[in-house]
Amino acid sequence: MSALFDNARTWPVALVAAAMLLMSAPVCAQPQVQLLEDFELRDSEEIARANQLRAILEDRGLSEEQVRVTDFEGQDRTPELLGPRVPGDVPPRLGERQVVVRPAETISMRLPTERSDLPGGVAQIEDSGRDPETGDGWFHPSLFSSPIPAIWDDDLHQYTTRLSIGLRGENVPPGIELEQPVTVQLGFSGLTAEPIEQITLRRPGIEHERHLDFQFVPTTDQPTLKMRSSIVDVDFEIEAMPRIAILPESDSMTGLGLEEIQINVRRLKPHGDFAPASDDLLAAVTVSGAATPDSSELNIEEGTVGTSFALRSSGLSDATIRVSDGQHTASRTIEQRFPIGPVLAALFGGAIGGFARRFMKKAPPITTGTRIVEGLIAAIVVYVASVLGAGYFNVLPPAIAATEAGAFLTGAASGFVGVAVFEAFRRNLVRTGSY
Repeated sequence: MSALFDNARTWPVALVAAAMLLMSAPVCAQPQVQLLEDFELRDSEEIARANQLRAILEDRGLSEEQVRVTDFEGQDRTPELLGPRVPGDVPPRLGERQVVVRPAETISMRLPTERSDLPGGVAQIEDSGRDPETGDGWFHPSLFSSPIPAIWDDDLHQYTTRLSIGLRGENVPPGIELEQPVTVQLGFSGLTAEPIEQITLRRPGIEHERHLDFQFVPTTDQPTLKMRSSIVDVDFEIEAMPRIAILPESDSMTGLGLEEIQINVRRLKPHGDFAPASDDLLAAVTVSGAATPDSSELNIEEGTVGTSFALRSSGLSDATIRVSDGQHTASRTIEQRFPIGPVLAALFGGAIGGFARRFMKKAPPITTGTRIVEGLIAAIVVYVASVLGAGYFNVLPPAIAATEAGAFLTGAASGFVGVAVFEAFRRNLVRTGSY
């Protein structure tokens, strides 16, 4: 009886506990239901973003196998956006509204001559609560160069072209920009050039393009400009025109018409190898300065790499040669030297010739110094005459005045004969009583 009473007394407590348990059950289940709803919402958002990205790629002819999707720091997000979705997995929250879509491999192409869209870009994908008009956007890099083929700048002795690099936006609202700037680095191979400064791109539009003057000299038959960025890596093959080179046998010559040198004109490939002419070419020769070419027009025959002409000095100022075939122009400056060596040789020869006169029989008794001075005077007069005759009137061989040996012999002979002339002149003055 006592046990029954005890059970009857605990029965109300049990009823109260059961009631409280029933009341608390919905409260405990509510966070779990909310969590499942959040997962489903996130999953639907990420699926929508992935579908949108796939549509963007499809519109631009890009397959999922050809590209890699990353954030601006380079972290691979391809599995999260384009990978298969496993049921039950909680999708990650990407957070970015823009993702980088870059080709999986380095692209090789010729350097474009018109503004061209490069592979890869930045996709603007919708985020929850964002205006749909700002979604489905696409930023992609563009580049072109002018002129191409690059032309040879004879003043700089380099090829030169101008690079223009920028971003183009498709289906993006005005004023929008990248969430983070993209840095573009330019390098090269197969050529020599000054290092190129890195470029930062953030806003699309021609007004935000960056322009660079690129000057280079190829060292191989295929110079390459290498573009590296978080959006795309491209190797651009650079085209350059052949050029004309003036190759004299010497960079200087004796002035005053005393020397003639051979000037070789050669057609060269951009990296310096000889380039045979594909057709007959006519080239005009002009010379500024005191020098004269033997021809003002050159003919470069088909299949040959060039031709030659002679250039003769006619003064002491430097001579600048310019050769042009209508497409290519080259210039070269030739220094003209004063004939110091021949002049000294002539004077030395004149002194020796004048001194040697004293050993002749019946030579008048005059001092050795007088004979030497008279020999020097005679030698310099005759040397100037030989310069005029050889360099300007072309009646004497240039070697008489242009070489040390010829000048010495001329000076010695003129000094010897000149002293004899002075002696005869003095004797004539004595006979006439004028001395």
